[in-house]
Amino acid sequence: MFGAATVGFHLGSESSTIDVALVSLDPPQAAVLEPAPTRWSFENRPLSVSFEENPQGRAKPGERTGALRIVSIQGLDRSACAYTRPLDRRIGPVLLRKLDKAHGSLRIEFLCGARAVRPRSRRL
Repeated sequence: MFGAATVGFHLGSESSTIDVALVSLDPPQAAVLEPAPTRWSFENRPLSVSFEENPQGRAKPGERTGALRIVSIQGLDRSACAYTRPLDRRIGPVLLRKLDKAHGSLRIEFLCGARAVRPRSRRL
């Protein structure tokens, strides 16, 4: 969204983060951003998996060699993936918790699935 590339991602036991190539989000952008991931998760878009030696458009070249597993979600995303997706492809509701500056980009902390609807969850 907003033309921002993903530059980092962390899948954690308490919360997860995604770093995007933006300096900040203004309130109208944040208001559009919050419901989008939940909507996408319930669209159940077709996905395909391929294994590529040198994937095009890789945001962060690494030292890893050999084929990478690339997951493409129709009309939405194409990225290297290490099998962290649910089998039915739906992650459920997504709750954005915090926006922080991190290493020259914007870090978005979020919860998804059952964690997003727990009474202790806190909104952005």
